[in-house]
Amino acid sequence: MQDQELVKDKLKKYNQEHILSYLENNQNEELTKQIMDIDLDKIVRLYKNTAIKKDIQLNKISPIDFIDEEKISDKEKYIKIAEKLIKGEQYAVITMAGGQGTRLGFNGPKGTYKLKNGKYIFQILAENIKKAKEQYGVFPYWYIMTSYENNEQTISFFEEKNYFGYDKNKIKFFKQGELPILTSERKNYC
Repeated sequence: MQDQELVKDKLKKYNQEHILSYLENNQNEELTKQIMDIDLDKIVRLYKNTAIKKDIQLNKISPIDFIDEEKISDKEKYIKIAEKLIKGEQYAVITMAGGQGTRLGFNGPKGTYKLKNGKYIFQILAENIKKAKEQYGVFPYWYIMTSYENNEQTISFFEEKNYFGYDKNKIKFFKQGELPILTSERKNYC
């Protein structure tokens, strides 16, 4: 019950007492833990930053700096550097996969969606990344960012599909962070 008192004090300090009704109705340990883990001071600072007016010139669009691959005189030098990094396992791939497939009319993680060609989105990604194994002899580390909503489904899907032949020890799943949604009165939206 000491945790409950700490939670109540924290919510009162940040004018978030409306959340207490959810806590009292559920007596939920997970909700208590989530509340204690939220850095409400940081959220208040971030929210205050949204009120700062920025001078953005929408009519000024300019290209970003880049180097045209065809104009690189010592291209082979950079290819060798890249190969060394890949072979030395200092190269990784990251996939942002925290979303659901709702806009595709699909109920589940977007990467588990099966396309008309019969392949899953994750399968196509795995096949593309596996080309490094064929070319350089190593599976690059593959970091897949999921969400609290789809993490378990995504991991189960990969297990079910035997990681599409990818080295499962080189795939690392991690959940994206979450911030509470605030109303214009700076109240957490529940």
